[in-house]
Amino acid sequence: MRRLVSTKWLTLLVLVALLSSAMVACGDDNSNANSVADGITTTTRQQIIDTHPPAAPGKDQQLIRVIIPKGAVLAPHTHAGSILSIITEGTLTYTVYRDGTATLIHDAAGKNPQQDTIKPGETKEIKPGDALFEPQGIVHSGKNNGDVPIVIYQSALMDDGAPPSSPATP
Repeated sequence: MRRLVSTKWLTLLVLVALLSSAMVACGDDNSNANSVADGITTTTRQQIIDTHPPAAPGKDQQLIRVIIPKGAVLAPHTHAGSILSIITEGTLTYTVYRDGTATLIHDAAGKNPQQDTIKPGETKEIKPGDALFEPQGIVHSGKNNGDVPIVIYQSALMDDGAPPSSPATP
């Protein structure tokens, strides 16, 4: 079990490093830069990479971009696998209902990352530069209460053919 936890954190660190590099390369501090969310008016899931890693037979690994427009609400749902995410734009209001605890790393790509947890019944804001680990089966929801779209990059490892998410009762 200890090895599995170490693998999760290693994967999270690699994802954070890659996305941090992408943010720097794209000039995320340029307020005049175009956003990948420009023109998106409904919640959108964009698959960037989909592969079947040889070291994980029967699994599907994906890199996904999710865009949540201002005012949008994501109904309570679960995922059929573990999800690692980093927010690059906007602020996600995230609630855990049951069946697990999410791990939040504030300022994951910064000089002073801080680990936090989101337990059942808790709601927290996830901001640009924050990373999130969602274990398989956790019932959660999200919403965009802000004035700009939210852009999230996710790495998902799921069983082949599993749906990206399934509706759940809070």
